[in-house]
Amino acid sequence: MKMAVQFVMRITILVLLTYELAEAEAAAAAIVAKPDCNGSCGNLDIPYPFGIGPHCYMDKMFEVVCNGTGSSVKAYLISIDKEVLQINISNSYYYFEPTVQVQMPIIYSNNCRSLGSGAALNISGSPFNFSFIENTFISVGCYNFAKITGLGPVVFGCETHCNKSKTVERTNCSSGFNCCESSYFPYQQEFHVEFKRIDGSPAGEEKACKYAFLVDQNWLQSNKPDPSSVQYWETVPIVLDWAISKRTKDSRDMFKSLKKRPHVRCSFEDEDEDFYSFACKCAYKYQGNPYLPSGYFYCTPYYCIREHKGLICPSFVLLFLLLIIWWLSKVIKKRNKIKLKQKFFERNGGLLLQQQLSSNENNVQKAKLFNSKELENVTDHFNENRILGKGGQEYFQTSQYTEKSDVYSFGVVLIELLTGEKPVSLMRSQEGRNLSTYFVHSLKENRLFDILDTQVSKVCNKDEVITIANLAKRCLHLNGKKRPTMMEIMMELEGVQKVSPHQPNLEEI
Repeated sequence: MKMAVQFVMRITILVLLTYELAEAEAAAAAIVAKPDCNGSCGNLDIPYPFGIGPHCYMDKMFEVVCNGTGSSVKAYLISIDKEVLQINISNSYYYFEPTVQVQMPIIYSNNCRSLGSGAALNISGSPFNFSFIENTFISVGCYNFAKITGLGPVVFGCETHCNKSKTVERTNCSSGFNCCESSYFPYQQEFHVEFKRIDGSPAGEEKACKYAFLVDQNWLQSNKPDPSSVQYWETVPIVLDWAISKRTKDSRDMFKSLKKRPHVRCSFEDEDEDFYSFACKCAYKYQGNPYLPSGYFYCTPYYCIREHKGLICPSFVLLFLLLIIWWLSKVIKKRNKIKLKQKFFERNGGLLLQQQLSSNENNVQKAKLFNSKELENVTDHFNENRILGKGGQEYFQTSQYTEKSDVYSFGVVLIELLTGEKPVSLMRSQEGRNLSTYFVHSLKENRLFDILDTQVSKVCNKDEVITIANLAKRCLHLNGKKRPTMMEIMMELEGVQKVSPHQPNLEEI
């Protein structure tokens, strides 16, 4: 039994480990490069349509080069000449905007000496936009209005005021003291900042160094840099949205093909105009790379692991192992039930009955064995009302229940205490199996002290034993009218107790 439980526990642990492994493998398999292509650069995954090397990317806009060796290896996106930190095929199940995180330079005012320049950030002509959802605009400097230009008539920016008693709070520039924060206009490919002095600012503030930058707000919250220390950096992480243009025939054909794939969802599915771009993702509860060429596992159930020749779905393995555990539990319960039946068989005289039946052929002919189903039927599902002798031994013998039937039962209790025997026992001779009959018969033959319990003989006074035995005999009289009442019994027992105060209290007995 113990070994079986340990085996089930080991199987359960194996199931949980398999489940966790499947989840980890599935998460890793969600980013897939084009087959036969290098899918990573250092710790960075490179999913298609991005790629390293000829025929591994969709077009030149998504070409990635991997420079350096060992821990210093870095990936660069050739089309915008920026270091790549992370590539996401799809940000979530609900939005289509895939993203790429890159390093972008900080824009400085002309008074920052050699820290940098005020050159604009420009990624025009590429499939990338500055993400207005993932990024936030930060400007640092005193008494300054940082205006984002290049957005047409729309003006975005923020202004700062300085308080010498306050320092710049890390990652929180919403107060406008020493630094400020602003949102950004969506779908922009150019970013330039003009720094303007606020009217009424102290003299000389216009010569102070000021700088501004777009930054990935998730990175900002996670790393919590001091904005005043960023002036010594060259770049900060920024998130770009990307999509595939439908301006070329190849991209339009690709769009039509992707729309027909099962478990793939694309943006602008009902639009065919050339000027639209599109992005795709796997449907809910599916993972993978929807952009992979036909013939490959682009979107698969979330807990399936890709192998070279097919798919392995641990969910089916998990179900199989759970079935094994269920079957083992049934086997263990059945074995325990068999052992319990054997235990009860031995405890309730089954072995003795079996020996008696096998010792005499005549007994075999007279006896009949019943199984549990048959017993259940004849006893009305083991109804307690069907138990023989339920109303006491007198009721069992005479089928009559009177007001003094309880007196008879009390008499049986008394002789049980005196003899230490059970009311009915197969171990006694045929005429003595009923303890009441056996006791009365022994009294008539003056053999009371032969049938007394050893402890009673040693502890109790002889006269008291005789008195109580005669009282029990009167309680067992077959004629109920000749039995004493319970009040008479109590008075007689109290009299015995008064004579011998050292005897145990009757209530305790």
